[in-house]
Amino acid sequence: MFSRKRFHKVIRLCVSGLLILVLGRFSFAATFVFHPQYTSHGGPVLLGQIAEITDCDDTTRDALARLELFPAPPLGEAKFVSVQDVREILTLRGIDTTVHLWQGAPQVRIVTSPQATLTVLNAPDQPTPVSPTLQARAESRLKKAIQEYLKSRYPQLPPCESAFSLTNEDTRWLAAADARVIIERDQAPAPDRRVFIGSVRAPGGVRAIQVEAQLQPRPLVVVAARPLARDTVLTREDVRLADDVEPAPGYATRLEEVLGRQLVTGVAPGKPIALSNLREPVVIKRGEVVQIAVRAPGVMIRTLGRAKDDGVLGHLVPVETLDNRGKTILGKVVDHQLVEVYAVSAQAATTTP
Repeated sequence: MFSRKRFHKVIRLCVSGLLILVLGRFSFAATFVFHPQYTSHGGPVLLGQIAEITDCDDTTRDALARLELFPAPPLGEAKFVSVQDVREILTLRGIDTTVHLWQGAPQVRIVTSPQATLTVLNAPDQPTPVSPTLQARAESRLKKAIQEYLKSRYPQLPPCESAFSLTNEDTRWLAAADARVIIERDQAPAPDRRVFIGSVRAPGGVRAIQVEAQLQPRPLVVVAARPLARDTVLTREDVRLADDVEPAPGYATRLEEVLGRQLVTGVAPGKPIALSNLREPVVIKRGEVVQIAVRAPGVMIRTLGRAKDDGVLGHLVPVETLDNRGKTILGKVVDHQLVEVYAVSAQAATTTP
């Protein structure tokens, strides 16, 4: 038993074979004028859908127009096909492309209408899945439209994040290539909830939407207020809080997290400050002469040494003593040009150069 899908495929193959036989018998020249864009409404893309065919008899024109070229692109994606691509497809079908005239757009941009997708998916023997890619694209577009609407309509409100759920149909429309979301008005059933009413304009039509969203304050992100070089110790003039940057794990969200700390790498203006890009400031430079405070129970001895590496506040740094023995010990950086060593740790870490 053939399934409906296999039956339709066999019919298409038979029709394509007959068309090639017809075109093989008739070699009348035709003129192809390619359109710059085509919106698919279901099924494979036909030659007559992406190009106007003229200067030939009706039999040849109809046969050429019904030639299947390739499947339509997935919803949300665009497919670019050049005139040369089409000629190569026709050549593989056994059609002499040198006798025809090729004009119009050098390439055709092809997208799929959400209406076509819904028509296919609503067939009795077809499922209606929504891929994670489409879901993410749809949610991102709607969130951006809601943010722009709130900022324009209620400029006094603090930036908010919106959480909502979408139907499969709304998701496909919002995720379609070139889809534009227009929020026209809103209702407020509760202080932290709003119903947004508008439309989605996509290739092939317009769909009205009504989405209820939960609103919550949008986390602010610390960004660079100006170009910041590596090793900059951050001050209030160097950073600011921004509401136009997508929050993400690992970004600083409070000024207190960055002030007084030092950058590991430079940051461009407007870019977020990652916590992994921060360290405590370097307060001891390699080669500097520092004080070494050696502590033991009830006793503290001070001597001088030379840092063998940069020292970060609160971290260990190797220091070579300046006495005749020139021992290298590990000390904790506690202040500018001051290293602290406990007697037990000092003995365990002492090495002979």
